[in-house]
Amino acid sequence: MKKTNFIFIFVIIFLVTATSLKAENALIPPSKIKVTKNKMEQNIKYEASLPSCKITWNVFTPESLSPEAEGTIASLSLNKKNCPYPLESQLPLHKAILTRLLGDQPFFKAHMTLGLWSDPKIKDWGWSQKMALACFKDEKCKDWYKHGMPTTSDENKTFITVANKARIYENLAQIFEKHGYTFSLKSMEKVMALRVNELPFSNFLKQEGVIGNPKLMFDAGASYFVIEQTRKQK
Repeated sequence: MKKTNFIFIFVIIFLVTATSLKAENALIPPSKIKVTKNKMEQNIKYEASLPSCKITWNVFTPESLSPEAEGTIASLSLNKKNCPYPLESQLPLHKAILTRLLGDQPFFKAHMTLGLWSDPKIKDWGWSQKMALACFKDEKCKDWYKHGMPTTSDENKTFITVANKARIYENLAQIFEKHGYTFSLKSMEKVMALRVNELPFSNFLKQEGVIGNPKLMFDAGASYFVIEQTRKQK
């Protein structure tokens, strides 16, 4: 049986920006991604840069794992808190790094960790707006807090079900799906919920047809996505 490398990859994405970002117009070929290997720390750094933005993924490969094992498993941790621009504008840079990474060391399954979806400092409410609206449209989610405080496990399951059904994370999922991977929310920690009038994007919700002042789920302290290969890499 043909053997493939088994590599545990831990990716941390650091975002360092300057004055303005127009990443949505950036086309960075994989060949322009800077790759730096650090043998002492056993990591490989993938870096995509624009005059106003620099994104780095650090890929770690522990020595304890046998390179002769079957397949490849990756662990990806995305940190966007230091970037004063919405995730949507950063996606072309992430696409470029992912393309280069998969060209160097493709994996068949990955787990990605993401912190808070929203960022009040830059008014990045994208996913949170979608989640609150999807929660309002789902009868179980909209009525979740009517009868006291729910159990954490059931609350988490409701959040995950609604998020996956509405594909809240569509824009991020697409960069993996184009490479032949599925992308879905697997688990999460600390559901965040507020009444409509307490949310900073309440006007958006009302314009979308939300009525009353129900308490809606809109964010999570940490969320964990599973990424699985559905077709062979070209």
